[in-house]
Amino acid sequence: MKNFIAWRPLRRVSLLCLISAVSPAFAAYTQYAATAEERHDEMMTYFDDHIEPTIPDSLDTWWSYKYMLGDGYYRDDLAKEGITLSLKFVTDSMGNVSGGARQGFTYTGSMGFDMDADLERLVGIPGADFYVSAVWRSGVSLSNRYIHNVFQTQQVYGGQNLRLYAFYWRQELFEDQLEVKLGRIAQGDDFLSRPIYWSYVQNAFDGNPVSIFLNSPMYAYPNATWGAFFKYTPKQAPVYAQVGVYGGAKKPAQNRNSAHGLDWSFDYENIFIIGQAGWTPELTIGNQEGLPGNYSMGGYHVIDDHPTFLQPPTIAGLPKTVRKADGLWGMYWMVDQMVYSNGVNSSGNKTGITPWFTVSLAPDERVNKMPLSFYGGIRFDAVLPSRKDDFLALGYVYGKFSDDFRKSQVIAGLSPQNFESVVELTYMIQVNQWLTFQPDIQYIINPGAAGKFGDALVLGFQSSVQF
Repeated sequence: MKNFIAWRPLRRVSLLCLISAVSPAFAAYTQYAATAEERHDEMMTYFDDHIEPTIPDSLDTWWSYKYMLGDGYYRDDLAKEGITLSLKFVTDSMGNVSGGARQGFTYTGSMGFDMDADLERLVGIPGADFYVSAVWRSGVSLSNRYIHNVFQTQQVYGGQNLRLYAFYWRQELFEDQLEVKLGRIAQGDDFLSRPIYWSYVQNAFDGNPVSIFLNSPMYAYPNATWGAFFKYTPKQAPVYAQVGVYGGAKKPAQNRNSAHGLDWSFDYENIFIIGQAGWTPELTIGNQEGLPGNYSMGGYHVIDDHPTFLQPPTIAGLPKTVRKADGLWGMYWMVDQMVYSNGVNSSGNKTGITPWFTVSLAPDERVNKMPLSFYGGIRFDAVLPSRKDDFLALGYVYGKFSDDFRKSQVIAGLSPQNFESVVELTYMIQVNQWLTFQPDIQYIINPGAAGKFGDALVLGFQSSVQF
């Protein structure tokens, strides 16, 4: 029995290594399993059966591949049969050149493996698919080591280990109007998230506005929890409504690195419920029609009582009492609207100028660290007419800590935290189909929120490779 327990962590690591190793090995196989002439013949046959596009002379050159390891026509054939594989690496390399606690440079990286199985194509279950994801994160946080600020400068920092991420069944019903997901899910994939947030490197924006994670047991990539998700999108109107019920906090934390994402127990201390509704119109502004927009609002509630920040003093000889408040709750609003279009990109999506903002409120300051936060910015696609897939983005975040939390810090002899804000300017260059490079500048105001450090200037870049 002791030997079995001792080998359990090794078995977990071995399982995840096996999952993560499948994608690059498969991609490499698809590149070299056939000669260039055979691959070209297969592609020509596929085009003849479907459409007749113009085939570039550089079809078989490495730089023009859809994936770094080769277009992999066997991989494409597998996708047609219902199994889609993806392997992507993202790195954030950033340096603090002034301000903060001290100056320095760090690297963080994230290798993500995804597999989606279309069960309708594979086994004939209409509208069903099964999704599995694993991630390997590495590197050191610039914020933690050198700046000591609240909003992490690198969005791929967190969960620095090899772990299983998502593992769920997704079902579409009623002519694809109702979507249901059951299994290991992260709330951040479906709630308080918009594609425009992914434009940034600063973690306060990218993925989800980060204050909700300071206030509640919400999970986002690369951590998941047991849950159920339901989304209704009627065909006759550009609106939607969705709700999710998830496991909340537990001890020990299920997202701890030592569990490698394989703590699948159900012993949660609370339940996290979240809902969101939205309007997604295509508006006419000036003489331009069909400009995409999003207007959403949502709210969440954690079913459980929580200790407040301000506790009664401990009296010698008497049992310790803990003052509690009703369950955590909060609200948020999200808006992004394209106001000008200058064309379409290589994927056929409209490009242009899109301002956006998000407001998050968690009114009960007894239990919420950051009751108020504001996020906003603007994205300008195809600044250079010849670069349709590039974009320039400017973002700003302001987060204010609760008065009760500040009081508890003073009682504990700590420096009370007031607010922190960040301005980010970034430009994403789509180098080719599988490579991006994104120079980035961030200016952090009041790092650490306690007035201990000078404003910090951060320079660096984000890059991604699609294998």
